[in-house]
Amino acid sequence: MLQRILAAGLIVLGLVGIGTGVASATIWRESETVVATTPAGGSSPLVVSDPGVLDMVAGDVTVTAKTSDDKPVTLVIGREVDVEGWVGTDAHTVVTGLTDWDTLSTRSVAAPPPAEETPAEGEAPAEGEAPAEGDATTDEAAPAPVVGVDPAGSDMWFAESSGAGEVSLRWSDRPGRWSLLAAGTGEDPATPVVTLTWAREVSTPWQWPGIAGGTLLLLAGLAIGVISFVGGKKDGKKGGKPSGRTTKGKGDEPTAGTAEGTAGPTGAPAPTDPASGDARGTAQREPSPQTGATATLTRRELRERAERQRLEAENVAQEEARAQRPRNRWLTGQIPVVPGQQKNATAAQPVVPAPGRRRRWLGRPGRRLASGVGLRADEGCPAHVGRRRPDPDPRHDRRRPMSKRTPRRSATRTAAVAGVLAGAILLAGCASPVPTADPDPTPTEAVPALTADQMAEVRTAVGTSLDEAAATNDAAQLGNRLAGPALSLRTSQLAVAAVRGNQDLVTKLPTDVQQDIITTTDTWPRQTYAVTVQPEDLQSPRLLAYEQTAARDPYKLWAWVRLFPSATLPAFAGPAVGSESVPMDDPSLLVTPADAVAQYADVLTLGAGSAYAGSFADDPLRAWVANNATVQMAELSKAEGSLTMTFTPTPDQARAVRTADGGAMVMAGLTALETRTIEEGGKIAPGSDTEKALFGASEPTNKLNVGYTTMVAMYIPPAGATTGVQVLGMENVATSVATS
Repeated sequence: MLQRILAAGLIVLGLVGIGTGVASATIWRESETVVATTPAGGSSPLVVSDPGVLDMVAGDVTVTAKTSDDKPVTLVIGREVDVEGWVGTDAHTVVTGLTDWDTLSTRSVAAPPPAEETPAEGEAPAEGEAPAEGDATTDEAAPAPVVGVDPAGSDMWFAESSGAGEVSLRWSDRPGRWSLLAAGTGEDPATPVVTLTWAREVSTPWQWPGIAGGTLLLLAGLAIGVISFVGGKKDGKKGGKPSGRTTKGKGDEPTAGTAEGTAGPTGAPAPTDPASGDARGTAQREPSPQTGATATLTRRELRERAERQRLEAENVAQEEARAQRPRNRWLTGQIPVVPGQQKNATAAQPVVPAPGRRRRWLGRPGRRLASGVGLRADEGCPAHVGRRRPDPDPRHDRRRPMSKRTPRRSATRTAAVAGVLAGAILLAGCASPVPTADPDPTPTEAVPALTADQMAEVRTAVGTSLDEAAATNDAAQLGNRLAGPALSLRTSQLAVAAVRGNQDLVTKLPTDVQQDIITTTDTWPRQTYAVTVQPEDLQSPRLLAYEQTAARDPYKLWAWVRLFPSATLPAFAGPAVGSESVPMDDPSLLVTPADAVAQYADVLTLGAGSAYAGSFADDPLRAWVANNATVQMAELSKAEGSLTMTFTPTPDQARAVRTADGGAMVMAGLTALETRTIEEGGKIAPGSDTEKALFGASEPTNKLNVGYTTMVAMYIPPAGATTGVQVLGMENVATSVATS
């Protein structure tokens, strides 16, 4: 019976294992697409993700931002420092990871409270401030509408998408710490709901183990079931053979009469005659049914009948033992029992079962053996034993297995093992744990502010702005992409070109470059530089400087110079590595950048009379200054005139970048003022066409001031170098002409 239960259990477990393995690859298989969304109801129009969130599940992600009422929304991805710099101190929501497979976890960051300024005594509150307590208000100004700032168009982003209602973009992970920025824009901006969608590879590690393990269990159960069925069938056949239980004739049955050595009706042994040996030692047969006479058995007949009874008892005992012990004891751990050896029974020596083995004595109810064989008629036991044999000590019962297992305990253990196996297989249907953000480590050193591709986009955007302004001679179109001395210079060139009708007066600035020089910094302002190819007019290449003043500003052309034909540019680190920005007071150089600019301005002003004239080699700018003075004095001397020209460094208009040898390249803006004076009553007219265009219709006097915007570039070697400062290029353009 236990074999059949075990077989059934194994078959069930096998089917469960196979079904579970198949289900783990079908109905329990996890979705190959993960779609997680931020909770609705945010209070800020800005949503930012922590580094590592975008590639939390897979390297490729589709980002979607959706706003209510189809309000405008912009979605961008950039470096962590750039996104944080753009957001600044504004209130925003941060996506930190996954709460579950369907929801993104978030936290809110509040804006710092505005600083309260108390007006001084007697001072009126500033415009927009609430009046002090006790002051009367006549009109309450309506609150200004909230306008969301649009991050679109920034040069820092690596991916960008804008639209109304819903926008999306695709992002593939790359080395670095990347963050997402979703911004509701326009008046009364809405909080965007961000959705991240990943396509992932879903594995089914339990599919084939479940099927293989279930198949093995199924085959094992079927094998055990077949063995149990065949064994039971064989036992049934053996039980059908003739044995001691077969019916015997009436002539073979013992009578209730007395016999030699047997108990009579009262239980006392019948008397025998030792002399006769056989007259009274014979037993009487049962009365004949026809005549009622009683037949007497001989001793030989008694011995033969006793032998038959012994053999019958042994057959019955073996059948009962076989029926009681479980088949295939190797499955249950039970040790088989070997019956003890017994002597042949005789009339004088009846059979006594081996110690520790119980035996059921045959005899039909109501019948007893002849008293001649020495059996007690009431118990059917050998008479010489004299009493009923007690039950053997269980400790000495050889039929008990050495293991203390019982069928119930074995079934319990089998069920426990089956439960463990079923639990292990069911793990195949469990969902994978929710991943967490695992960003790249924070760089120990600053990385380049832009990539080469971004730098190319900056140059293209600046070139487009320059071309559009030149096409219409409208300097108003320059403000979005020009700043510093470059804006001043270009504005003057466009004005002169408009008056003279000659676009050749506008400096050509190619967008194709030979080299990009990108600084490594995480703060603002940021600078980048570029060396252009030779222009179409075969002039010398230009050295361009770009600057981003703040995180929400675009990169703008800040300065440019024409490189001197004889100048040799120093070497710089590649764009992927970047070059360090150098402060104006860097002591690691032969001379600090600030001092170098001031000394060069002094040389331009005083010429050979400057104390620093020996520190700078002759260059085209110094040659132009000397030549211009000679030409102007030739005319002014006719009217007893004079000429002065002064160069002054423009405050906060110097930038420096580290060279590969540890030196620095400096670009700086100078302001030059040329004053021409003649005797009283005389009039000085502008000399060149450019001066005439700038002077316009003004009335000339005996004094004329010509202002120049000058940009210079120079190389400063590291401290201890044997060479001096080298001027690399310049751009000098008249920007104003006036009488005072």
